[in-house]
Amino acid sequence: MKMKFATLIIMLMSTTAYAQGMAESVQKAKEILDKVSETNQKLTSFEAAFNFKLNNQQEKITESHDGKILVKGNKYRLELMNTVTYFDGTTQYMWMKDANEVNISTPDENDDETLNPAKIFKIYTEGFKLKYIGEKSYNGTACHEIDLYPEDHNKSYSRIHLSIDKAKMQIKSVVQQGKDGNIYTVSISSIKNNVPAADTDFRFNQKNNPNVEVIDMR
Repeated sequence: MKMKFATLIIMLMSTTAYAQGMAESVQKAKEILDKVSETNQKLTSFEAAFNFKLNNQQEKITESHDGKILVKGNKYRLELMNTVTYFDGTTQYMWMKDANEVNISTPDENDDETLNPAKIFKIYTEGFKLKYIGEKSYNGTACHEIDLYPEDHNKSYSRIHLSIDKAKMQIKSVVQQGKDGNIYTVSISSIKNNVPAADTDFRFNQKNNPNVEVIDMR
């Protein structure tokens, strides 16, 4: 296809400006995520209340559940949908109260469930392409909006959208767009930093629950 020289120059300049804009967008997103990571690393522990929502328009599925989580380093205790999940850094205990049983397992360190409670508050730039979207008010809170796209196209999701509290530099919400049409949203309603947390808070106490069936899957 033949093109006039002037048109080619205009296109080249436009492409260069776009590339520069994209580079600035990536850099700003990285700087913000680095600050979020720095903020989290300063905390000895935190407790958060949140809402978990699943939406699939094709299947006409909408679910919403409130939960809370206690985190200390790589340990956590998650309460959601009448299930309490403990992780002491090595072993996971999943106490399903409706079934009156607890499953004990050793989770795969390479498990890539991005919305895993152990990872949700520590989303790093590694393995993602970043894009800074802009600023937006989220439930009355001024937030930075950032999109993350997995570099590995075999992932089960195509995009993660973050809303980050500008003042506190903490994640306000995470939206994961699944390739199967499922949209998972975690919205943080409150966070308490540096709360008291003992190591025993992250293990199922069998002595206090003698009637619960224990299934060891390790």
